[in-house]
Amino acid sequence: MSSPYFEFAQGTSRKIVSFVAYDDEDFENLPYPVPLSAAWRITHCACYIIGASTFAVGSALYYPAISDYNGGGWLFTIGSTVFAYADLTEWWTNNRVGCFCYKHFYLSYESRVGRYFDPPNSSTGRYQRAENGINCFFSLFGSMLYLIGSILFIPSLEAEVTGTYLFIFGSMVICISQSWKIYRAGCLDEERPSNRHFQLKNLSGDIPAFIVDCSEGIGGLAYLIGSVLFLPQYDVDRISSRIAATWFEVGSLFYVIATVALFYHYFLRDLNLI
Repeated sequence: MSSPYFEFAQGTSRKIVSFVAYDDEDFENLPYPVPLSAAWRITHCACYIIGASTFAVGSALYYPAISDYNGGGWLFTIGSTVFAYADLTEWWTNNRVGCFCYKHFYLSYESRVGRYFDPPNSSTGRYQRAENGINCFFSLFGSMLYLIGSILFIPSLEAEVTGTYLFIFGSMVICISQSWKIYRAGCLDEERPSNRHFQLKNLSGDIPAFIVDCSEGIGGLAYLIGSVLFLPQYDVDRISSRIAATWFEVGSLFYVIATVALFYHYFLRDLNLI
């Protein structure tokens, strides 16, 4: 993914956005952030509910007493699909702004968050604006690895080991991405925008969002451990299979916690639905 950048030519009204020049009249002042409608929030939250539920049930099917690998593979595929869709819509709706294809939001974006960044024509300013979009796209990439790995979990494809490795990589990406989000939130000081050092107090600005990010990161870590333990060299008996499946269930538990926090964030904390 290429990140767009802004340059302001001296003495002209031409702007370069993502290597393409536009005149001032090309820039619309669309609102940023885009208000999230009730339908959007319901759909996004429903994706989390379906994803967490299918991951929880799918994980249980990998216990030796059940050993329904076909059902588990399909449930993980369904869950990964809705998680990937949720990440894609979340990235495209607001989080791509500052990173990709956002000239129509430029004016409102700069008036809203420009004070937190260096000048937009500087290399650091361009990166600071693109960082959120890159971070969220990284989450989408992790979900896509989950999706491909889940498909390969289906026994008829005879590629379970490859699928397990993709699940490991996807879990690693999700852990890194969620840790990055938490670090970025800790560096956002609304009272002193110029202070970009990490501070724990900054995380208290949006507790539900912090719980979502933290729970998803821990859930990804649990699935990372469980996936490694399901590799053939470690999954050697019923006890090791039970331990690996339990780590899967721990991961799904934290995805459920993330879903509850997201529901609170959308429908209880902020009731001003558009």
